[in-house]
Amino acid sequence: MKQEADKRKGVWVTPRSFFEPLQKEFGLEFDMAVSADNAMLPAFFSRKNDAFKQDWRGLRAWCNPPYGRKEIYKWVERCKTGGHP
Repeated sequence: MKQEADKRKGVWVTPRSFFEPLQKEFGLEFDMAVSADNAMLPAFFSRKNDAFKQDWRGLRAWCNPPYGRKEIYKWVERCKTGGHP
């Protein structure tokens, strides 16, 4: 799968053709790491409301981890906690 590059450096957007079947199958309701202009779902966390400061428990969430290859480890560690800050 090839991601679509946003015009801003370091921002990679999930292709809708990849996302939509997953959203339909799993009932995804929250996008974990986006901006208002590239959110896949109406409910989302952006840099402004920092997903790492939020409680994710109970959310059917989608996340295409941002911020570079090194930062993905922070997302994986947080997912291990079940979304609890």
